[in-house]
Amino acid sequence: MIKKFLPGFALASVLAVFCSGRVSAAELRSTLGTVEVKKAGAAVWSQARPKTKVNDGDVVRTGAGAQTELRFDEGHKMTLREKTTLKVITGQSPETKLDLVVGRIRTFVSKLKAQRKFEVSTPVAVASIRGTIFEMEVTENQASRLSVLEGVVSYRDLAGLGAEVQVLKGQSVVVEPGMAPRPPEPLPQDLREGLVPDREQQTASFDMKAEIQRETGLAAYKEFFQSDAAAEMKTAQYQEGKTLIDAFGKRVRLEEYILRPAANQWSFVALNTREDRFDFTRFDLYAKNALPEDMATVNLFSGTGHNSMTNWVEKTNRLTSNGSDYLREWQDGGAPINMTKTDGTKYQQVVFADWFVEAKAAGASAPVLLSHWQPHAGFSGGNPLATFVDADNNTVDDDVDLDGVLDIPSGYVNYESADAGVTVGDTRGIDAAGFSNSKRLDYFADAAVAASYKGSEGYARKAETLFNDKTWAASSSLEILSSNKISQLNTYTVPGQSAITLQVDQYYFNDDGDRLSFLQAASLTSDSIQGINYESVATSSLYGDRKLDVVISPSIFKKAGLLNN
Repeated sequence: MIKKFLPGFALASVLAVFCSGRVSAAELRSTLGTVEVKKAGAAVWSQARPKTKVNDGDVVRTGAGAQTELRFDEGHKMTLREKTTLKVITGQSPETKLDLVVGRIRTFVSKLKAQRKFEVSTPVAVASIRGTIFEMEVTENQASRLSVLEGVVSYRDLAGLGAEVQVLKGQSVVVEPGMAPRPPEPLPQDLREGLVPDREQQTASFDMKAEIQRETGLAAYKEFFQSDAAAEMKTAQYQEGKTLIDAFGKRVRLEEYILRPAANQWSFVALNTREDRFDFTRFDLYAKNALPEDMATVNLFSGTGHNSMTNWVEKTNRLTSNGSDYLREWQDGGAPINMTKTDGTKYQQVVFADWFVEAKAAGASAPVLLSHWQPHAGFSGGNPLATFVDADNNTVDDDVDLDGVLDIPSGYVNYESADAGVTVGDTRGIDAAGFSNSKRLDYFADAAVAASYKGSEGYARKAETLFNDKTWAASSSLEILSSNKISQLNTYTVPGQSAITLQVDQYYFNDDGDRLSFLQAASLTSDSIQGINYESVATSSLYGDRKLDVVISPSIFKKAGLLNN
């Protein structure tokens, strides 16, 4: 299911190669300076490097001026500062237990499922976490300080001299040897700047809904963001948040969550906050019937054998925006069709009655309907070969120029109204209707809007793939494999006007902003997907010098059981 909607020329192939099996308890993702590991039962230390595995009983230590990052299989992330020693007691589910001997750590703990635990102990205290961001420090005299930047952490002294303390966001608690925990106090000054905005309650200083509406004008996007984002996060099935460096060296705060707004609906949201911009994307999938709790057990897009599907996707929505421009793609009227290959193999595939792509530029009175595709008659009749030829044996949607991507999705053709002649794009009923932009976003809720879209033609599209800005034909095999920028360039022919261009650049990179080549991205496994990100940058002649720039982290789909693991 995920492969159907996640963006990217390479992403489908990347997700397809995820392998099964458990990952190591933890892995060092980056190291700076002297970082050493002593394996369980060993007497000597060895120099650690990125991707060094850290298992139960192993000890990690950092030297003066050194730092390292530890990643756990459920998405937890821990930074070890200089002169820190940490022992992994138990690193795998259902319990993660760590012993901070000395030094300082900052930890992001992903939202834990029921019955799972994450604990960090020191020589004098232990912290129990459900999902939060916090720092812990142990001094040479073994005094321990817990500082909470987000969420709530339970903290108690090991000697049992005082009651367990619930440490709230913005608070620090110190436990000294032989003493009960001190009363909570404000965070140290050096941590106050890192305080994470509260996602559990809205306050006068930070109202998530108001902030997003201010940044993006989401009040008009009723179909996509009518619910309070903060409330959605609280009800999310899965949620992740981290700060990273994007493919261009920009620091970005990434918030992602997966929702089940209705019994038959599944939604994914990603919010990107940079110093100078805010971008977001949201995908909504609507099924025919109620969806199971474990989405990994269903395939909503295809089935083996005729009449085998009992549930399927009926419609999808995808919106990406920088707050003023947006790119939207949606499908409607999905139904399973019995298909038969030439060798007699029978299967079912969901075919959509209508498929639209639309873009809107800041300040424009209305969006531009770029594409409207409908299934080829032979394809919707169950003939897979109809994706390539029509009744007269003429090419329908094959990539005749061999430029790396189909001009029209396989099995579909440009919609042409009955009286439009042979010019694609000259019947624009949705424009003539004069619906406001907010009204046009109500496609699934307004029958008149839907009817106008279904009677409107998109433009003829030519698409090609670029590798590091070079065309398929101009690139050698080595250049293709080593490229770290994969682009799809779409050119739309507008009758009587200049063509419209829409280019989507795609990157894979780690949290430090180091880009992966196409070959490296295609070689990712379940052991290496953690800490890898995908960035999609859309530019268009409609947008001027502005762009849509969104980062997502595929690891959230692994956590949700939606990857092949």
